[in-house]
Amino acid sequence: VLRQYLHKEERKNIEILNSLNAYEGERISARRNILEQELFFIRKALQEMEGEGWHGKYYH
Repeated sequence: VLRQYLHKEERKNIEILNSLNAYEGERISARRNILEQELFFIRKALQEMEGEGWHGKYYH
């Protein structure tokens, strides 16, 4: 369930980032940075889940 949620969030963030690419400005840049950070941590969690299986540190 967590893996599915993370994949869903990853796709959502990518879609939002792609839509923001057409715009500029301080607020857009701040939102883009937040989304990029979220994507980084989502992908890191997914990588660790793949390496540790369902009994990894995220599930204790």
